[in-house]
Amino acid sequence: MNTARRLLFEDERAYRNYKRRILRQRQIRQRVILTLAAVLVMLVFAFSWLSNTARADTGLEKLSLKYFDCIEVKYGDTLWDIAQTYGDAEHYKSTRDYMDEVAGINHLSSRELKAGQLLIVPYYSDAAVPEGPQNNY
Repeated sequence: MNTARRLLFEDERAYRNYKRRILRQRQIRQRVILTLAAVLVMLVFAFSWLSNTARADTGLEKLSLKYFDCIEVKYGDTLWDIAQTYGDAEHYKSTRDYMDEVAGINHLSSRELKAGQLLIVPYYSDAAVPEGPQNNY
């Protein structure tokens, strides 16, 4: 043992115990820091996820309900004309989508319509009991 060590520690065993204690304290400090860092990262992810999913309800969103009406086809009416009249761009990607829905609802095998034929057409309204499109028959 050198003289500096002899001044601080009585024997070699006390010095080894001191070194072990210092090493153990470093290990504990590192684990605590890593644990706190992991908790912090999880909190950041949790808050960012919650901020994206939890939105305040402003009450300004427009509630739109789907309704159905029965119309009578007039001479010269086409499915395209009816889709232009009753379909809206807010709820359908295209006029063709609206036409497909009308054809499906009414079990139309072809797109040809006859005067006097009754069709069920969908429409959307924000009223609870809509006045809706006027019945044409």
